[in-house]
Amino acid sequence: MSFHRPARCCAALCAGALALALLSGCGGADDAQRAAGRERMKEYLAAHGGGEITDCRVDTLRPDASTLMPSDYVEGTFRAGGETYAFAVNTVTGAVFTSERAEEFRRRCVGAAETALGLPPGSCVGCCAVAERYAPAWQEEKPEWPWATAFLGDVLPVDAQDLDALAAAALTDGSERVIIYIVCRGVPLAPDRWSEADVADWDGAEVSVMALPAPDAPLPAPEELTVDYRNDFPGDLVILSDGGIRFRPGTSK
Repeated sequence: MSFHRPARCCAALCAGALALALLSGCGGADDAQRAAGRERMKEYLAAHGGGEITDCRVDTLRPDASTLMPSDYVEGTFRAGGETYAFAVNTVTGAVFTSERAEEFRRRCVGAAETALGLPPGSCVGCCAVAERYAPAWQEEKPEWPWATAFLGDVLPVDAQDLDALAAAALTDGSERVIIYIVCRGVPLAPDRWSEADVADWDGAEVSVMALPAPDAPLPAPEELTVDYRNDFPGDLVILSDGGIRFRPGTSK
């Protein structure tokens, strides 16, 4: 399952808007990219009940300590139905991401983690975020950076149909670029279940679990949790694609 399969016409419209912005002299590549992303988002909102874009900016990457580069994405916020949501647009493909279903997806990921860990409902809380890996538009100028990762936060591709399948894929096989941080209670850290194995061969999703052995341990509120692919996970365990769960080296037990 792919995160997004934008229609060719959407990608063409987005590319056309970018070309138009460049020709109209919007004050630089950032302005052109922002204009293209805004145009694509306006198109999406018009086709889905309307809404107002309240912020739109070019997402940036820092490939090294001294360089700041634009990613292929713009990000921002919009209002619809009296609520404010986050969005991101890939200005090359036209793919749109919004936070409209972020809370529902978070619940699906937490439920899938509870199932994977063999814990009853209500044993876990968690948060998740999307990080898209792609070949950047500036690849020819910077061949030493053949790929980039844009951290998009708690948004989802608007054409993701089956959130349960998306959560399962994100949690187990790494085929979807979703980062998940789970805090759970009541996990017995028994030697016969958990091992000190090196996770160099880990090929599962980017999932970290912080285990609280006591079944009545207080859980943090979901809004207290944050996840960022650029920082090390605070969790003790990782879920592997083979179904096993192991300690992350160097963490507490």
